Amino acid sequence: MKNFLKIFIYFFIPIVIASACLEVYMRHIPNSYRYKDEWMKKNGNYVESLILGSSHAYYGINPEYLSGKAFNLANVSQDLERDYFVFNKYKDNVKNLKTVILVLSDANMLSTMEKGVESWRIAYYGIYMGYPQKRLALEITNARMTDKLQASLKGDDMLGCTPLGFGTAYKDENKQPITETSINEALERNTILNKVGNIDTTYLRQNIKALDEIILLCKQKNAKLIILTAPVVREYGKRMNRSQSALFYKIIHKKIKGNSNIEFRDYIKDPRFSSADFFDCDHLTNLGAKKFSEIISQEIH
Repeated sequence: MKNFLKIFIYFFIPIVIASACLEVYMRHIPNSYRYKDEWMKKNGNYVESLILGSSHAYYGINPEYLSGKAFNLANVSQDLERDYFVFNKYKDNVKNLKTVILVLSDANMLSTMEKGVESWRIAYYGIYMGYPQKRLALEITNARMTDKLQASLKGDDMLGCTPLGFGTAYKDENKQPITETSINEALERNTILNKVGNIDTTYLRQNIKALDEIILLCKQKNAKLIILTAPVVREYGKRMNRSQSALFYKIIHKKIKGNSNIEFRDYIKDPRFSSADFFDCDHLTNLGAKKFSEIISQEIH
């Protein structure tokens, strides 16, 4: 027994202390989740327009170029369940809210973060935003902990967003070449199929429920809900899965029918955008986002 206690004291306790110190260090690395949580708690009353969505919103709409006072609460891979979570979490902070801009793609109705390649991001909603299902998550057990630590030690920009929440990683000078390979990869990534090659509707009901909750919360807040699709590269848009797109439009049109509180604007194939505006097949550069944001400001406000 004494030998066991000695082993415990000399080996296990130092590991626990080192792990705790590393966890504290990791949590002090700037990140968009903690930043947006703190910003909304301090400045929510400032917000008239709230932007929700995944990377298409995070990198696609810059509040700086919208009329009125706006904040981008989107994040990379953020799905409808997490859109509803953040909206609901800060609903009492946004007392002057007039408009919610929700950026969706057809894949959003069929996918979830849990089943995506970036499921590790869900932990950040628990650690920094109090998401109940991940409230006990740790940085040191996250799949991307090593990458994050190395990037921080190298001095990379870890916050990754502007003061108003717009993502800064997709700069025009760093944009990727649009090739046949990149188009095919993006199409494969964003087309949700089951094992036999049909559209996979496993999570459709779950996502419709989350969308309905967002719609209801907008009504309760007396806020206009504007659902947008973001522009994509022309060749990519031509080759999007027709069945998946048709299902998406059917759902959205059903939601807006007879509901004056919801507006839908489709920019997927907007001819005002060229390949020069894109970072990759389905994401705008910072300059493309400025252009898109100015268009939105003119057309929906």
